[in-house]
Amino acid sequence: ITSDASGFALPELADYLHTQADEQPIVAVGLIANCGALDFYLPDSQPVVLICPLLKWDGSHQPEVINLVTQLAADEKPLWIVFDASSYITLDGITVPLEPQATFARPDQTTGIEVLRAG
Repeated sequence: ITSDASGFALPELADYLHTQADEQPIVAVGLIANCGALDFYLPDSQPVVLICPLLKWDGSHQPEVINLVTQLAADEKPLWIVFDASSYITLDGITVPLEPQATFARPDQTTGIEVLRAG
């Protein structure tokens, strides 16, 4: 369950995001290896729009991720980031203030998935 592609906490993450969208629809950017699987837990009927940018093992996607987060944060909808720190994705270069909201720790307690709110 320590692998970034293990699918750990995806149902819990979906429930958490859905709860945050109680008052108004939200946009979430999934900076996790298993973002596509998280999307399966967020049916189209839910008020959560999940965006899964392409993450490349060499980290060459970082400028696109920075631009995406910056552009989305400028919109009026609340922006959430689902983040799993790894060797190929970081939050470096994102200048939008990010406020930690929740962490879903893996059983080994050494890694986890973090949910942040931008703005």
